[in-house]
Amino acid sequence: MTGTSTPATNEVIASASQNATFSPYLAFDNNLSDSNRWSSGSVGGVAWIRYDFGTGTTRNLKRYDIASSSPYPPKAWKFEGNDTPQDTNTWLVLDTQTNQTIWTDFAYNTYTLAGTWTFRSYRLNISAGNDAQIVTINEVRLISIDNVTETLTRLHVGTSGTVLIGTTTVNGTTTP
Repeated sequence: MTGTSTPATNEVIASASQNATFSPYLAFDNNLSDSNRWSSGSVGGVAWIRYDFGTGTTRNLKRYDIASSSPYPPKAWKFEGNDTPQDTNTWLVLDTQTNQTIWTDFAYNTYTLAGTWTFRSYRLNISAGNDAQIVTINEVRLISIDNVTETLTRLHVGTSGTVLIGTTTVNGTTTP
């Protein structure tokens, strides 16, 4: 993301933001630097941030990753999905985390979902922060099963008589 709705089909919205310097889209810009982050501002540690893929677009998520930095990472939240994000009452809880106090600055914590979920919009609904007032998210990665590609398994007999059994490609990395 390079702006609140850039690319134009996607949108990032938050319940609050400290100021324009810490805009919500910065949590999705693939930049882990300290200056590129979303900060809720002084809201008592309660806030939400939402990523919307846009009308007619859904993603099949399997996990999400969060990077934050001291002393303001989230402590408790629900990760939610919705196909009609304007309807604030129909969010489905996909994951719940509590007492998340172990954070390494600018490193990702990974959360695997129980099942695969397909929605247009995903929201991190934070109910408590490790700081009493402010929550900061440096980066959120939404990991889609669409990003994982497996090739067909092939049998190949090498010149030495060794049988090779295909390759698998995951996230662009090929392994034997």
